[in-house]
Amino acid sequence: MKKTDSVSLRSFTRFCILLLVLSGWLCAAPDAYYSLENKAVQDDRQLQDPKGIALDSHGNIYIADTHNHRILKFLPGSTEGIVVAGGNGQGDAANQLNTPFGITIDQYDRLYVADTFNHRILKFTQGSLQGSIIAGGNGQGSAIHQLNLPYDIAISQNGVLYVADVFNSRIITFSPGSTQGNILIGKGSSVMPGSPSYFLTNIALNANEDLYIADSLNNSIYKFNSSNMELITVAGGNGQGDAANQLSFPKGIVFDHNNNMYVTDSENHRILKFEPGNSQGTTVAGGYGNGFSANQLSDPDDIAIQADGTLYIADTANNRVQKYAPDTTEGVTVAGVPHSNNGAVPFHTPSSVAVGVSGSIYVADTHNHRVLKFTSERMEGVVVAGGNAQGSAADQLNNPLGIFLDSNENLYVADSGNHRIQKFAPDTTEGITVAGGNGEGIAANQLRYPRSVVLDTNGNLYVADTANQRIQKFTSEDRYGTTVTGHNGNGYIITRLYDPSSLAIDRNDDLYVTTGHRVQKLLLKQSQALTVAGTLAYGSGMDQLNKPSGIALDHTGNLYVADTNNHRIQKFAPGNNEGVTVAGGNGYGSMMNQLNRPIGIAIDSKQNLYTADSENNRVQLFHLTSSPPAALMLYLLQ
Repeated sequence: MKKTDSVSLRSFTRFCILLLVLSGWLCAAPDAYYSLENKAVQDDRQLQDPKGIALDSHGNIYIADTHNHRILKFLPGSTEGIVVAGGNGQGDAANQLNTPFGITIDQYDRLYVADTFNHRILKFTQGSLQGSIIAGGNGQGSAIHQLNLPYDIAISQNGVLYVADVFNSRIITFSPGSTQGNILIGKGSSVMPGSPSYFLTNIALNANEDLYIADSLNNSIYKFNSSNMELITVAGGNGQGDAANQLSFPKGIVFDHNNNMYVTDSENHRILKFEPGNSQGTTVAGGYGNGFSANQLSDPDDIAIQADGTLYIADTANNRVQKYAPDTTEGVTVAGVPHSNNGAVPFHTPSSVAVGVSGSIYVADTHNHRVLKFTSERMEGVVVAGGNAQGSAADQLNNPLGIFLDSNENLYVADSGNHRIQKFAPDTTEGITVAGGNGEGIAANQLRYPRSVVLDTNGNLYVADTANQRIQKFTSEDRYGTTVTGHNGNGYIITRLYDPSSLAIDRNDDLYVTTGHRVQKLLLKQSQALTVAGTLAYGSGMDQLNKPSGIALDHTGNLYVADTNNHRIQKFAPGNNEGVTVAGGNGYGSMMNQLNRPIGIAIDSKQNLYTADSENNRVQLFHLTSSPPAALMLYLLQ
C-alpha cells in the first residue's frame, strides 16, 4: 500500500470514529476524554489469561482464552487457534461470552463452557457458534436455577453436569434437560453446609466417575464419597507450603488411565502427580520457581492429559499453553505468543491508577506484574516498578493492586501476591519493603494479600490488609503494624470488615474504606465509623453499590466510588447518601460511555477523573467539567 493510501485510510477511520463518538456524546455525557490501552496487535495465536483447557477424542486442544472472551481450538501441530465459541466481543448473547473460566468436552466431542461472569453454563455442538444455556443464565444469585460466578464444570457419561459454583460456596448438579439444580456439596446440602470458609474452584471425574474437588483456599484436594456423603482429603490439607504433601492454591485436576491424579499447584508454579492412595506428590512439570523459561510455569490454572501421558497445561500468567511429554522437565509452547513484560503489550487487568504532582499517570498493570507511568509527551507507558516477570526480588512484583503517590512522587505499591508494601523512589527500579514482606500471615509484621495503601499528613502508612479483614497502621519507624479497625484490633473502631479493598484519606486524616457493598468513613481521632455510601445489601439504586472497589476524594470533599459490579462511577456529595453517576452506568461494554468492572480511580486538581477499566484492559479519563468537543479532539489525536 502506498503511503498516501495509508494516510487516506487513517483519515477515513478517524472520521468514522468521530461520528461514533459524537453519536455517543449526544446520548450520554460526560464522555471519555481519552483511553490509555497500551495495545499490541492481537491475533488468534495470542492468549490473555487462559484458564480452562480440554482435549477432544481427536487430540484437538480447546482453551478458555478468558479475557479475550472466547474459546479457541488448536489442531494438532498448529499454533493458530480457531474460534469455536465467543469471540464476538464481551456480552451475553448466544454467540458471546463474558470471561469464561472452565471448559469440558463430553464423549461426543460437544463443548461445555462455564461462562463465568454471565453466571451460566453453555453447550456448543460441533460447527455451531451459537451456545445453548443448560444451567444458570437467570441472573447472579443463589436459587437452584441460578449460579454465581461458576468456575469449573465436569460432565458424566450419562450427561449429569457438575458445576463448581464458587461464590455460592457449593457444588451443584444438573440432570440432562433440567435447569433446576441439586446442591450436592456446600450451602444448602448436608456436606459442608456451614460458613464459606472454603473456595471450591475446580472439579474432575475419574474413570469411575468419582468426584474430586480443589479447595483452593484450604490448599486441599477432596474426594467425594457418595455412599456416606463425606469428603476425604486425598492431597494437601497440611497447610500452605511447597513440600511433597502440601499445596498452595491448587486448581486443575486430571486423571490418567492408571488413576494417577495430576494437580496444578498454582502458587507453587508446578504440577504434582499423586499415585492412588499416596498423599506425597511428585513434581512432573514446573517446580523451578515462577518464570517463563521452558522448565518453569507461572500460576498454572488447568491441565489436560492425553492417553500416552502427555500433559497440556494452561500456564495462565505466561499467557501460553505448555506441552510436557512423559518424563520430560521442559515444556514446549503449543499455544500463545510470548511477549516481553517491558514492551508495548496490552494491559492485563489494570487495577489501580494514580496521578502525580507532575500530571503523570501511574497504572498498576496487575497481571503483567508491573506499574507503568504515562506522561503527556509519551502515550506509551514506561515501566517504573516490576516488569521483570512475576517474583519477589526488589525489582519484581507479584500481582500489584493498589498504588499511592506522595507529594515527592515516591511510589507505594500494594504488592499483593508478595504480601508486602513496596516503596519506589523516583527514577529507581528497586523497591524497599516498608510493610509486610515476612510471609503471608496475621502477625503484626505480616500482611495477607493487601490491596490498597495510603499515607496521612504525618507519614503514617495505612494498609487495607484484605485477606486478614483489617486495616493496619505503620509508623515510619516501625515495621510492626497496629490494627485500627477490623479483625483482632486493639482499640479498633468497628469489629468486622468485609474484604476491605480500597482506602482514601482526607485533609483531616479521616480514613475511607470500601467494605462489602458500602464505603465507611473512619474518624480515627474520635474512634467512630460512619457509612457514607452504599448499604449492607448490594443493588443498583442511587443509594446502593455492588462490590465497590476504588475510591477517591476531590478538593471539595466529594467522594467518588468505582461501583465495580454496576459498571459505573458514582459521586457522593458530603452528607448525601445518594450518588450521581458521572461515568459509565450504561451497562457493561467497551464503548466510550461504558465501563466494564472499573476498579481503581483517581481525581486530579483539574477535576479529571481516571478509572482503571479492568475488564476492558484500559484506563479511561473523563473530564467532568469541560465541553465534549475538546474531549473529542484529544481522543482523535491519539
